[in-house]
Amino acid sequence: MIAKMAGVEENDIDRLLVNPPEKVEIEVKYKIDVTVMEGVSQTILKKVILVLLKISRMIKSKCTFRFSGCS
Repeated sequence: MIAKMAGVEENDIDRLLVNPPEKVEIEVKYKIDVTVMEGVSQTILKKVILVLLKISRMIKSKCTFRFSGCS
């Protein structure tokens, strides 16, 4: 799946992951890195947004039930 998303061949990823890694062109490494990091960034961002939404809901519920005049 990463190979398709990055626009590289599956064997490029296989060569990159073997121990020790075989030579892989710098352009291929870059495409793989960018694709993986975009996925990681999106996952982290989604988790941060979910946490912020939970905090926001907690604040709203405390304002609604405990305090009058809370904005």
